[in-house]
Amino acid sequence: MIRSFLRSARAAIHVACTLLVTAGCATLPRIVRAQDSASTDIVLSPSAMTSAAYFAAVRELGEDSAHGMHLVLNGHMILRRDSLNTALDSLVRHWLAGLSATRVERWQRMPQALLYEHIAQDSAMQSRVEALLATPGISVPERAWIYATIIHAMLVSNEELPPTRLAIAQAYIARLAALPRAEALRAYFATLDVAAKYYAAVDRRQDALNAGMRAYALLAQADDETRIALAQGDLILTLGSILCTQPNGRVVIDSMMSVITHALDPSPAALARDTALRTLSQLAHVTFEYSVGKLISYMGRPAAPFIAKYWYNQPTPATPAPSIPEARVKRLDDGTIHVIGMGFLGCPGCHGAMEALQHLAPTFPRGVEVAYYVFTSGWWNGVEIEPAREVEILRRYYLEHRKYTFPIAIWAGNGDGDSNSGPMVNAYGIRGFPTFLVVDGKGIVRSVFMGFGRYETRLKPILDQLIREREHPELLVIPAADTTSAPPASDSTAAPTAH
Repeated sequence: MIRSFLRSARAAIHVACTLLVTAGCATLPRIVRAQDSASTDIVLSPSAMTSAAYFAAVRELGEDSAHGMHLVLNGHMILRRDSLNTALDSLVRHWLAGLSATRVERWQRMPQALLYEHIAQDSAMQSRVEALLATPGISVPERAWIYATIIHAMLVSNEELPPTRLAIAQAYIARLAALPRAEALRAYFATLDVAAKYYAAVDRRQDALNAGMRAYALLAQADDETRIALAQGDLILTLGSILCTQPNGRVVIDSMMSVITHALDPSPAALARDTALRTLSQLAHVTFEYSVGKLISYMGRPAAPFIAKYWYNQPTPATPAPSIPEARVKRLDDGTIHVIGMGFLGCPGCHGAMEALQHLAPTFPRGVEVAYYVFTSGWWNGVEIEPAREVEILRRYYLEHRKYTFPIAIWAGNGDGDSNSGPMVNAYGIRGFPTFLVVDGKGIVRSVFMGFGRYETRLKPILDQLIREREHPELLVIPAADTTSAPPASDSTAAPTAH
């Protein structure tokens, strides 16, 4: 069954890529060719395909490619994102037409519902979901998975939904919340996480805080292993970007951090039953500190110095870095809103991020500047290389081959561990790339996000907020207090009011 699924998935992706690359058309051939694990050709008719295979193709083609926000063939962009979406939507309609003439197995109804969700055919989506929920003997965890999966699909794009579609997602959230908590807690937490990020992306700040606070309140109801697993996530970064400009917002952030770090500790009773929880907890603390802890400590506070040794597509800053004569410091409190990406050459997602910046930079409002910080590895083609030589290779690649025109700063380390990534990356404790910082005109960190994505939807809300503040300075409040207050205690905990 697994081999058949993989063959179907490869075939669907092959067909989709072929159609999109050649003409952007959406005509599905009656037969497709793929290769199985024995490297022999097989022929698959439409009836041999599955909903899961088609949805795998949607996921493959719907995400940004390694070259950024366009489909790329031999290094050339051949489709705009909107053209790609149009062609992909047409393909999905053809696939669903083919599936309608075949018998869809029980659990294949979920990816079929996701295909209908992709093209916003909500009635068809809901009917598949309800059919699956009506399966005799379905368990509470299975129901929770169904709700969480469809909600995630509706909200994860971070694009604002029409009110009718959002109401459907909210109704599913309410049904998930009504399931027995012990069996549905993980799914409910994950759903509140994605809901908070969705609301933040569409600038519904109070709704984002409400969802996020409800998610963290669930930790008190979880068993030790589940609590430790859930508390490690990056939801606090989303909430921190909202809280950090509210009166006492930094106090609330510190209080939440206290709750989260405490949640990473097993209870004495659980530890007595299972000593392995001690190791799990220790690893969780390290993971959380490196992936979130240092970053959140800067939220609403002055950014770490922007230090690099080589500066391209921009003037070289005049200020030497303390104790690093060959490096310079770029001012971030200059009245300009700064969008700073960070990564390295060997990171596939970083190439997508840089291509996205090249595409987006000209569209940003006046007073917003993008920059990308790259650090060297000390190796090239499996051989150690001198920092200056590696920098020259990077310069030629980014400026002459990729032809990037936005500012790029390069830190050249000496090949001795942390010095490779440089003082700025180390200050924030960043271990995942690409990572983006948004810093306001006063040099205060206002937002952090990591990973791939449609960057315009992730950046737009925070940039709109900062531009409003720039035009109306009375809206900006940066709290100075750093004390802690009592943590939220239950699922019904009210969130602070967003301003």
